[in-house]
Amino acid sequence: MQLANKLKYSRYLILFLLNYCIIFSLFLTSSSVSQQRFSLSANNELNIDLSLLPRANLTQNLDEWFDRKIEMLIIAPPDKPNFTTILTPLAEWKNQKGVKTLILTNYSSYPGVDTQEKIRNMIKSYYSSEKVQWVLLAGDTDLIPIRYVYNNDVVPLGESETVGDNYFKPTDFYYADINGTWDDDGDGRWGESSVYNDNGVDEIDWTPEIYVGRLPASNDEELVMMVNKTLKYETNPKIGDWMDSFLLAGVISDYPHQTESEIGEDEARLTSYILSSYVPDSMDYVHLIQTTSSFEPNPNFSNITSPISIFRNNFNDGFSLGIFAGHGAPNRFISRSGDIIYSSSNAGSSSNTNMPTLFYGDACTTSSYDYGDNNIGEILIKRQDAGAIGYIGALRTTWYFEQDLDLEMLNRGNCKLFWKVFFINKSYQPGKALYDSKVEYLKSDWFKYSNINMSLEWERKNVLTYCLLGDPEVDIYTNIPKTPKDPFSGDIYEGQHFSMYLTDVNDNVLSNIRINFVSKMGKYRTFYSDKNGYVNILFPLGIDTYNYAITGHNIKSINGSFTTLPDNNPPILENLHINPDIPSVSDNICFSINAADNESGIENIFFLISNDNFSSYNYFPLEKESSTDDSHSCTLNKLDFMDYKYAIVGFDYANNSIIQYNINNFQFEILPPILYYLLILINFGLFGLLALGIIILINNWQIYKKKYIDLK
Repeated sequence: MQLANKLKYSRYLILFLLNYCIIFSLFLTSSSVSQQRFSLSANNELNIDLSLLPRANLTQNLDEWFDRKIEMLIIAPPDKPNFTTILTPLAEWKNQKGVKTLILTNYSSYPGVDTQEKIRNMIKSYYSSEKVQWVLLAGDTDLIPIRYVYNNDVVPLGESETVGDNYFKPTDFYYADINGTWDDDGDGRWGESSVYNDNGVDEIDWTPEIYVGRLPASNDEELVMMVNKTLKYETNPKIGDWMDSFLLAGVISDYPHQTESEIGEDEARLTSYILSSYVPDSMDYVHLIQTTSSFEPNPNFSNITSPISIFRNNFNDGFSLGIFAGHGAPNRFISRSGDIIYSSSNAGSSSNTNMPTLFYGDACTTSSYDYGDNNIGEILIKRQDAGAIGYIGALRTTWYFEQDLDLEMLNRGNCKLFWKVFFINKSYQPGKALYDSKVEYLKSDWFKYSNINMSLEWERKNVLTYCLLGDPEVDIYTNIPKTPKDPFSGDIYEGQHFSMYLTDVNDNVLSNIRINFVSKMGKYRTFYSDKNGYVNILFPLGIDTYNYAITGHNIKSINGSFTTLPDNNPPILENLHINPDIPSVSDNICFSINAADNESGIENIFFLISNDNFSSYNYFPLEKESSTDDSHSCTLNKLDFMDYKYAIVGFDYANNSIIQYNINNFQFEILPPILYYLLILINFGLFGLLALGIIILINNWQIYKKKYIDLK
């Protein structure tokens, strides 16, 4: 009887194990099958909302083509109507190359106690609304007046100005610093320091917001000459070695017996430092000097043995850049011995034809353009097709300290920092280099770690008196210019996207290059290449005709035009691949597809995936894998096991779109892992064993119950 019961229980157990094995084998068999399928052979309509997909903001892009701010003002006198006509080609060129420019003559309609304040308030208004950077004053000081500020620097030292008044000094810095009050106490003495202002405040802010230059024309002929020279310099220069050459001259400021230290003051120390510290090795130079025995100059210099001819002859040979450091008067550069290094008559006969120089006169009064016209700066800037393209010089007496061996004080510090900003900061536009160097001077160690401040009249004087004659925005050559390769020679489509590297015709990368577009329908926008030559351009939708100009430092400008073509064709999508072919829950799945658009270009490719038949979906952008092919891909993190459907959506920049979807093929299934089945089977087995145990327990209870009844 006991044996029979045992066999019966074994029969239950064997039957249970047999069923368990059969079920387990079926699970294993089904887990090895995947139903993943894909094909691009057919398209079925997929009605889903694509507004969730992130797109390029084409409206914002269009707005940016119509919202170009004014960068430059050319201010002309209203009583010289021909000036506006003469200046128009210069303004048109500025606009063409990407510096949006406006000619203004209506400053009298602005508030102010005098013409200077009205002009400045007009500049302030445009700075506030347009963020103007550049101002060109088109007229001599009798037409566009200069501001005279209170500055008595010479009086406490028992000196006097060789030109003009001892107390009121001229400066165009007034038009550059638009945040200072300039007459805080209203006493009519402009630009007072805190020492002389009734309220104890400095009336000058000292951080210029505007880069200012002046064309000191008194009549039509002078203005025509300066405008034409500037235009030719930028648009049709004489190509030659003069473009990468620098003329430097430093002479003796004091002999040893004239100084307390009995050492002497050699300005060749300054010019030598500029050469060794800032000037690139690729640039040629001529270094002319006079020195005392206390200074040993660097090699490769020429002694000024015949002062009146050696500098003149070199200047006439043509140099892009020039500097004289020494003593000066309105009509001459001189050394301490009285040797005339250069004169106004030399400037008036300068023969560096079509090779005008950006010149820095580190000396007193060489550019006193408010006090007659017979000053070197004004003569050089007015010289037809020759002379200077820009002249930076002092309108009045300037200062230096003896034994300034670190070249950081007053004249030497001002001059040194100009060339540092020009070469090291790559500020190749004279207005920017000048005004940024003034800020650098006020931030220098000389100001930080000494008892020097801007309440000292000689410090104020040196910052205020160095001003620019010439166009402040013009790019100055430091090398023979390269010719850009035209990137717009083929068909251009509406909305087309250009992502490219600018190069010259010899495939050299062109960094920091300006590309400007002006369209027939009023679009206007400027783009700049980065230091690697990369530039990113997106044209707006719509058919339009564009004029373009490519310009920049050491670049021969090129220009052209094109009319955009319509783009009505969507992108082309083909060759979809999924890796791995049979994805599992442990795989990161890579989707790739070839996407091309030969017109406006691919804007975005998206992979859409859904597990509820596209009642909802997730999207993933497919990124271009390289610049050399059309493959786009994305990788999805591990997915849960379930059924999925997917689609590919493509957009081009002309707003054409394509959806690739096949209701039968664009799907795949990710099955549960084997462990999932094992867990189910284990749980099933546990429940089965529990049930078997209950059956045995009930059966035993019935046996024992029967035995108990029989015993009774």
